[in-house]
Amino acid sequence: MEDLLNQLKNILAPNATIQVTLDTGTTQSFQVNQIVSIDDSIINIQNTSFISICNISRVRWTDISTLDQINLLPPVCTCDECDCCERPLRENLNKFINANVELQFKGQQNPNTFQGLTIRKVSLGIVIGQNIVDGAPDAYSICKITGFNVMS
Repeated sequence: MEDLLNQLKNILAPNATIQVTLDTGTTQSFQVNQIVSIDDSIINIQNTSFISICNISRVRWTDISTLDQINLLPPVCTCDECDCCERPLRENLNKFINANVELQFKGQQNPNTFQGLTIRKVSLGIVIGQNIVDGAPDAYSICKITGFNVMS
């Protein structure tokens, strides 16, 4: 997620808004030009607000044309606890590139509601796609996804 956020900082317009959803359910929005740094798993917003990247479930922005500019890190075996949970889900999500799925994730406002997404890219710890409702790009931390269904 840190790598994605740094890429967005570099490719989005300075006044573009990024919205993050935390696994607690709260959301926070900020403009690209307000970012002081994204480093060591922390987003520093104007030296007054600091967001732990480890707690981010979803990142949203509005410019769908940026999807092709994003380069995700290749998956590697970490052979630790994360690999036991993240790898199988990542491998299954990867089978549905360009398909519509419904995701459940930690931090969503209504845990009984699925989030519709057309999957575009899947890589280590992250799935990126296009929101089915409004067409905006969404990126989800695979570690925060609790399940998904393929839509017919």
